[in-house]
Amino acid sequence: MTEDSGRFSRCCPYGPEGTPLRWAPTLRLGPNVIPWIGSGHLYRSVGVTFNESSTTTMAIEAWFMDESNEDQRLPHKRNPNEPVSLDHLAEIGVLYWNLNPKDYENDEELKKIREARGYNYMDLLDLCPEKVANYEEKLRNFYTEHIHADEEIRYCLEGGGYFDVRDKDDRWVRIWIKAGDLIILPAGIYHRFTLDTSNYIKLMRLFVGEPVWTAYNRPQEDHPARKEYIKSLTENVEVPLAAH
Repeated sequence: MTEDSGRFSRCCPYGPEGTPLRWAPTLRLGPNVIPWIGSGHLYRSVGVTFNESSTTTMAIEAWFMDESNEDQRLPHKRNPNEPVSLDHLAEIGVLYWNLNPKDYENDEELKKIREARGYNYMDLLDLCPEKVANYEEKLRNFYTEHIHADEEIRYCLEGGGYFDVRDKDDRWVRIWIKAGDLIILPAGIYHRFTLDTSNYIKLMRLFVGEPVWTAYNRPQEDHPARKEYIKSLTENVEVPLAAH
């Protein structure tokens, strides 16, 4: 996988001679083995070699945060910037797809993701000062470090915002999601959310069954979801996965 100032490349699902790739990284989270895939393509991080001409640029950007107390909606990049790779995000259980936000109602890939992962609940949420009462207070609440007992699945359709997640060394990693980015945070990971300086984001929220949005503010080391998450960090494995 190539990296350029925090932007990552997506590889086509075929090798340089047209042979479908058969392997992709996976994460074992509790009893489930989850393939790390996106946009119908497998990510190159298992030593498979491609021609660089077969790559296209993905939208996701991530970096280690600085320690500034400035407005949370600013990028908060270190100087110099320290980009975070998709490999690093995968190691802590964060999954990512790049989809077509302009056709989400008919997107076959989104449908496949929802069916494969059991996301039978969906709603849409607009976050901006004009549509959210007590907007600044809500933003502060979102920015309080917490965990959930279930995955957090967000698909950005318009606008932009930041998910901050803790890595294995308890460092803040800032993930900038924009239109087309679908991100899944595993249950039990410490995280927080804020909009960027555009002050607008339109999100699709997905869930298995009836949604439960309960946040458990840090510390939560004895919470079952947190214990399971910590356990999963030592159980990352790779298994065969047929190319799409």
